[in-house]
Amino acid sequence: MATAKQKDACDFLDADHKAVKKMFIEYEELAKTRGSSREKERQLAERICREITVHAQLEEEIFYPAVRKAIKEDLMMDEAGVEHASARGLIAQIQEMTPGDPLYDA
Repeated sequence: MATAKQKDACDFLDADHKAVKKMFIEYEELAKTRGSSREKERQLAERICREITVHAQLEEEIFYPAVRKAIKEDLMMDEAGVEHASARGLIAQIQEMTPGDPLYDA
């Protein structure tokens, strides 16, 4: 009897990265479309923000502590923490804007 390959944490995070990249591409295409619905843009932006927030939380609470312990490389993990803090700040800014604001699509 064949068994399905079990995914490990790296596979899960990689799939998550790919899914978010796909959503960014979808957003770019939507934003380029003349007459696209601002509401669709807002909904997709909120979904992207939510996915990134959950992903970052999983990395910070589960993955990064294990990696930090295994490789004992503080600088690389500290940089990842700074990147996540920057992402949280950008997400907060996006959530305060609405589609059509000058920096919303930036």
